Amino acid sequence: MLNILVWNVRGLGNSRTFQILHEHVQKFCPSLIFLSETLCSKVYMEQVRIKLGFSGALTWEKDGRSGGLCLLWDDSIDVRLLSGSKGHIDVMVTSHDSTCWRFTGLYGNPDASLRTQFWSLLKRLGDFTSKPWLCGGDLNEILFGPEKQGGAERAHYLMGYFREALTYCGLADLGFRGPKFTWKRGMKSCLVQERLDRILGNSKWLDLFPNSIVHHLSSWCSDHRPLLVELLRTNEFSTVGKIWKKGRFHFEEAWVDEVDCSSIIKDNWNSNSTINLEGVAGKIRLCANDLEKWNLDSFRSLKMQVRKAKAAFDRIDKNLSSHNWKEHQRLEKALDALRYKEERYWRQRSKDTWLKYGDRNSKFFHQKASARKAKNSILGLFDNNEKWCDKEEDMTHIIESYFGTLFSSSSPSSADFDRVLESIERKVTPQLNDLLEQDFEAEDVKTAVFQMAPTKSPGADGMSAIFYQKFWHTIGEEITAACLGFTNGGHPLGSINETIITLLPKIKNPT
Repeated sequence: MLNILVWNVRGLGNSRTFQILHEHVQKFCPSLIFLSETLCSKVYMEQVRIKLGFSGALTWEKDGRSGGLCLLWDDSIDVRLLSGSKGHIDVMVTSHDSTCWRFTGLYGNPDASLRTQFWSLLKRLGDFTSKPWLCGGDLNEILFGPEKQGGAERAHYLMGYFREALTYCGLADLGFRGPKFTWKRGMKSCLVQERLDRILGNSKWLDLFPNSIVHHLSSWCSDHRPLLVELLRTNEFSTVGKIWKKGRFHFEEAWVDEVDCSSIIKDNWNSNSTINLEGVAGKIRLCANDLEKWNLDSFRSLKMQVRKAKAAFDRIDKNLSSHNWKEHQRLEKALDALRYKEERYWRQRSKDTWLKYGDRNSKFFHQKASARKAKNSILGLFDNNEKWCDKEEDMTHIIESYFGTLFSSSSPSSADFDRVLESIERKVTPQLNDLLEQDFEAEDVKTAVFQMAPTKSPGADGMSAIFYQKFWHTIGEEITAACLGFTNGGHPLGSINETIITLLPKIKNPT
């Protein structure tokens, strides 16, 4: 079974649009994607191909500020270009079982006065086919009057040209499941909806894939719905439709814009004044405890909030009318805001920095985080006697014993040190030594804090650098005083010096 996705994206440079496209790719696993109105260059579409994980791409670049076509395919099929223009991409598709059929991605001219030229193009394409043929895209035209709701009535002669071209080519509409209309536009006085996007096939294609189904998907972030085609043969049918222990606390990047988070930190920090590291460590623990409780009560429900918002959006989207389209727009904005929070949550866990927030690719970050967790999980260790140990207490003992030995001193004598140091050339001059022995200043502490990567590995208290950077106006004075007390005054570090040793696998499957 193969899936095909056809969509007028109305600009793939829009981060939300790319996010939805990526979600459709992950959910439906299309082998072939045809995109129209990409409004993007060939170089940008090559980046899209790489990010989505497809093996091939054919691109017709935008014409000024409009147009742009792209065909993407994975390695389950072979694609050979037959012809292309700013209104179509025509290819021959061969699957690995040697099944061969033709696909044409279409984009009808939005100028009604030029649409007869497009129908002439379609007829010419129909003159050169003896194979099963599937066509799809935004044709910018309807077949019959009831395929439009709201606005001015469609000219009958334009619909007549469309029907004539389909008859000439022997193409039949494959129907659909889902909402009736594929395009919408909210006017001041009414909502206009039309079925401008469709999938067409000839008789040979229908014989090859008799059970195929076209789905009209949700139209979030574009005024056109994506179309999903399930290529189903006679014996194929549609497919659309462990106890974890508590982990240690981590300060979440997604919290920093929440008013409640800022209030929790401010309340705990202003409860008393301290200038020593133990006092600072205590305040950090109080913040962590209250933030964790708040997270369990509200923020962990983010996934449920997204699910509920998406369900509410889909309910209206399937029955869109002039009465509810403003609510449709409101829900779309709310859903976008929740997606942004979700993306930040998973981005921190993925430890991936080459993608920026603009990619809005939370599914990618989720997969990266899951893969990273699986890679870094330790199922068991061999002890000194080559005995396999998979119990947590046994593995803890092995790790403590190994690093205890590794970092233990062999107690060398002063004579041993002298022999080693004699062979090392002195690099620190007296002037440099005087500079190094100078007291640190408050600005040095702040500079060090803000030079750290915001979300990289936190310490034992779970606070990554972003906690200190974002709330420096609240905590900075006491953090600075405590740090200078240690560096300049020799105050003890205490529990704040605790750290976490992490075993990092250097090969794919360590044993």
